[in-house]
Amino acid sequence: MTLLKKNDGFSLVEILVALAIFSVIIAVVVSSYITQVKHTGREYRVAETEIETGIAKGIIERDIAMAGYGIAEDYGATGFNPMVASATNDNPDTLTLTGTALGMKSRQAQAWTYINGVNPTFGPASTADTTAPWSDSRENLEANDRVILMEPGTKKLLVEGTEWLFKYDGSNGDPANRLKTLSLGTTYSTPSVGTLVYGLCGSSCAAADITQPYYAVRYYWSGTPPSNCASGTKSLLRAESTKDASPASGDPILDCVLDVEVAFGLDTDENGTIDAWDNGGVAASGYAASDLRKRLKQIRFYILVQSGNYDASYTSPFTSIRVGDSILATGRDVAITGDLLRYRWRMLAISITPRNIR
Repeated sequence: MTLLKKNDGFSLVEILVALAIFSVIIAVVVSSYITQVKHTGREYRVAETEIETGIAKGIIERDIAMAGYGIAEDYGATGFNPMVASATNDNPDTLTLTGTALGMKSRQAQAWTYINGVNPTFGPASTADTTAPWSDSRENLEANDRVILMEPGTKKLLVEGTEWLFKYDGSNGDPANRLKTLSLGTTYSTPSVGTLVYGLCGSSCAAADITQPYYAVRYYWSGTPPSNCASGTKSLLRAESTKDASPASGDPILDCVLDVEVAFGLDTDENGTIDAWDNGGVAASGYAASDLRKRLKQIRFYILVQSGNYDASYTSPFTSIRVGDSILATGRDVAITGDLLRYRWRMLAISITPRNIR
């Protein structure tokens, strides 16, 4: 008997069916992968925005809180009379603050001490002839730091002749010679107990670098943001200077910003409570610097910033966003139209009471 050998294998139909099933599975997997990648990318950008806004918020809050620190109430005949805070109602607005501790690029701007002996001696009595050893080393003055002096009771800027900028000569063995005018090198001749010494910058600063006895810090909307930002957005810039009352050439602290608005809470009748909200600092601009120190109770800073990247599958539920507080009638409404609708937006509201004015 002849045995027939069986040939194992797949028919063409079976192969085509298998390929069709495999293709469907691959398509589902790839589609799911692409969706996950898009979602991950969107969430990553949103998380990145959260980190950026957190950093920017911390910087702005610190600057507003420290506005007025080291600002004298009496500048004598020096010609200075800065506003602790001022704004321009430009839509987007700008905000300018003044104070000796606002210099983020200078460690010495955080430093200070005081005269506690008529010789003079400085700082705590246990270390009278040396730099005050504060627990935070950033507050310690060092040799050749550029400083200003202030009488604590009257808040008057102190001068030697006509010179108001001094050098803290920590290397000098004689405490009586520790404070010298930077330009002339003459010793401060009338020290009194309690005199405050505020740092401005270090030995690298020449007299020409400090033409005002405080820092001016200005926040403004300008520049070219990264390519992932929506059309019409710019960067929020921060500029600081001891030379310019309205500094420029700032550094970006937040990108993809669509609008910036500022409002001052004012105590117009000086009874201790806010009774008016001043959009863009319009009313405050008419005050004398001394009046603003008594009436300014709160600064509100609003930022409308992009959250995430362009998303063709997303449509914003808002055609207008209030950059401010409608109840307080602060800020303004910003239209969300065209491609702006394909972005997610976050309104960052910062409310701070400056703690260095009264």
